[in-house]
Amino acid sequence: NAGFDMLALALTKAAGEPLDTFFKRRIADPIGIDSRWMWGDFGLVNGMKINNGSGGQSKGICTSAENLARIGLLLLNNGYWNGTQLLSADWIAQATCPQSPANLPPYDPADWYTKFCGGYGFGFWVNGIRTSGKKMWPDAPDRTFAQIGKYNNVCFVIPEWDMVLVRMGADKVIDSARYTAVFAKLKSALI
Repeated sequence: NAGFDMLALALTKAAGEPLDTFFKRRIADPIGIDSRWMWGDFGLVNGMKINNGSGGQSKGICTSAENLARIGLLLLNNGYWNGTQLLSADWIAQATCPQSPANLPPYDPADWYTKFCGGYGFGFWVNGIRTSGKKMWPDAPDRTFAQIGKYNNVCFVIPEWDMVLVRMGADKVIDSARYTAVFAKLKSALI
């Protein structure tokens, strides 16, 4: 997560304002996210508040299911909201596809990170073929991606089904296999 924290620092410097302020003005207000959200921070760096770039140390973004669903709908609609382009569609497409192929050398089956190759984009879990040779969610469409946070809070975006699913949890265990049955039932109901 240190990489995301460094990205948050760089983005803060580029924006010239704290990321929570930037996010509120550029994304949250336009898509109708209400006041039930909070973005933790590290404190001040050279006089400017630096928000946490990852969810570590409980300093990530905390919000409601409705607000998270709005973010999912923005992503589902390729960054458009009420006819206005708020996020780059090209960035969304790139960020939500696998960024490291499952067979990327040096492959080491004992390495914790290696088992996620093929299943991660730029900050999004994606339904690519992983080192196991299987998709993360076998019954979900190929372009399915998710934001998965602390305490098993999840926002699935399923472009092929024009669907966003949000689950707010407090069980602290993220086991993607639990969603296999959910996707299987949705698939049989929709197809």
